[in-house]
Amino acid sequence: MISKQIKAACAVACLALSLVGWSSANAEFMVVTGKHWQNGTEEQKQAFLLGAATIIELEKEMQGSNPPADADSAVPVLVRGLSPLTLTQIKEKLDQYYASNPDKQSVPVIRVIYFEMAKPRAEAK
Repeated sequence: MISKQIKAACAVACLALSLVGWSSANAEFMVVTGKHWQNGTEEQKQAFLLGAATIIELEKEMQGSNPPADADSAVPVLVRGLSPLTLTQIKEKLDQYYASNPDKQSVPVIRVIYFEMAKPRAEAK
């Protein structure tokens, strides 16, 4: 059985690898925004989403059968709101969002995923 620490390390490594192509030489930590998203390759977009999904799944597993309240963690909202969607559908929705909202290029991708996709679906359930 793989320990939780090893799973966490693997998840962080996946996310880090997904950002390699988007990182700048002087950046210690980078928040991926709409500008990065729209300039990213299909592979970078898929890698970002896979890394995010891996971290969400890891956190869900670590929370076990008694997840925290929505106000205490973003994970339950993300899981309920995004579970009906494939990574390809999320990518397409992000592409549409940033194409339709050129004034939102500085908004972080994860914020759009949470507030524009996951939260409305989770609240409707």
